[in-house]
Amino acid sequence: MSASDPSKLTEAYHGNCHCGAFRFHVVLPVLSMVPLTSCKCSICHRKGYLRVYPQSKNLVVERDELGLASYQFGDGMVRHKFCPRCGTGVMDTVAESIGCPDIGINVRAFVDVDIWSLKIREVKGRADTNPYQPPGFSGTLPKASDPNLKLYTGSCHCGAVTLAVRTRPLPEINILEDNCSICQRNAYTILELPPDQVSIIGTENTTSYEFGTKFQEHHFCSTCGVSVYIRVKEEIDDGFETWPEERKQKVRENQGKVPINIRVLNDVEWEQLKIERIDENEGYSVG
Repeated sequence: MSASDPSKLTEAYHGNCHCGAFRFHVVLPVLSMVPLTSCKCSICHRKGYLRVYPQSKNLVVERDELGLASYQFGDGMVRHKFCPRCGTGVMDTVAESIGCPDIGINVRAFVDVDIWSLKIREVKGRADTNPYQPPGFSGTLPKASDPNLKLYTGSCHCGAVTLAVRTRPLPEINILEDNCSICQRNAYTILELPPDQVSIIGTENTTSYEFGTKFQEHHFCSTCGVSVYIRVKEEIDDGFETWPEERKQKVRENQGKVPINIRVLNDVEWEQLKIERIDENEGYSVG
């Protein structure tokens, strides 16, 4: 390939859901040469998709242990596919009749790719032609009554899980993002709150995923695959005392808090947020 035309260089990228039940590789233009697509419609925003659009012949599935779950809504023209065990949103497939590429791959599922270094192209998707009405919250509001706290409500996409939180206005506080293996794949933008500032309805409609040291449960909607919240365990399995002191301290600080993925909240002041990015790429491997 001519070095004078770098836009036509290609590379094989490997990827997988977090638990490794679904693994693939795909041949694409070199990612540093083409922008990833970030759609702002209701489902894509919640899932944090960063898409590329390969030719179908260039996608090779290496392992499909469980079969990807599929979520459709509206006119059903798009099938959003995610791992039913760990919740990673891997890809979507599209009916040819709507004039879009027939497959989109979520780069968040790629291995050894620094997504923070890549160019992003934002699009509205089909949001304007198919207005989404967020499911309402009908549960008991959080107990916290501080008048300085603001009420936000939200949900997964299908409405099986809804929530309400009371917090200082989000632009006034630091919101966290990191690039560890699970947070990158789930597109977490995390707000940590005390339990009395959170009310979640429909927890029975979530799938809980644990891995590694299993001190956290990652909860995503079993129907639509949207990652909603994390439960930090009060009791940790044997072996905790052997962990590095810095890691133990971090776990102790998180105990007693409920981490919420603010992507599921409505009316978030995204343009005003102060998001702190933390590099926690710890050399993850599924073996």
